[in-house]
Amino acid sequence: MKNLKNGTSAIYTYYHCTKKKGGCKQGGVKENELFEQLDEILSQYELSDELYSWGVKAIKAIGKDELTLRNKRQELQFGTIKEIQKRLDTLLNNLEEGYLDGETYAERSKVLQEQLAAVQKRQEEAAERARNWYEIVGVTLERLNNASEKFKKGDLKLRRDILLTIGYNPLLVDR
Repeated sequence: MKNLKNGTSAIYTYYHCTKKKGGCKQGGVKENELFEQLDEILSQYELSDELYSWGVKAIKAIGKDELTLRNKRQELQFGTIKEIQKRLDTLLNNLEEGYLDGETYAERSKVLQEQLAAVQKRQEEAAERARNWYEIVGVTLERLNNASEKFKKGDLKLRRDILLTIGYNPLLVDR
């Protein structure tokens, strides 16, 4: 904060390089100059309302196809899980009926349980990929729609999120 001759005070904010990559000799940049540079950068990534609407529609269309494919894949996986569980049940019945000894049961059961775990893991991974895809694309579209305006009016968290959407540490230079 600086006290001015007319009795008022002014606050000046400067930003500087984090020197993560070393060797930077640039001095500080005034906040208003920084925001001007960021505004120029954001204008290269900003989505118009029309492009945003198109992107949302495209996500919905792709999502329908993805949903159909994912449902078919899940049906196959559920069928495989059901079949493995049925085989485990049969194996247990055979043990109880005396058709198998304990050692044979343990060996066969272990193989089936490993297969079951692998199918269940693939099923979980597919569900996670689907969630991540929708979230990443949707969030990116939302953040880049009117990005400059959101950056100017947003709080620190929103500004950071917008910058992270276009990539870490955009290159800014003093003028």
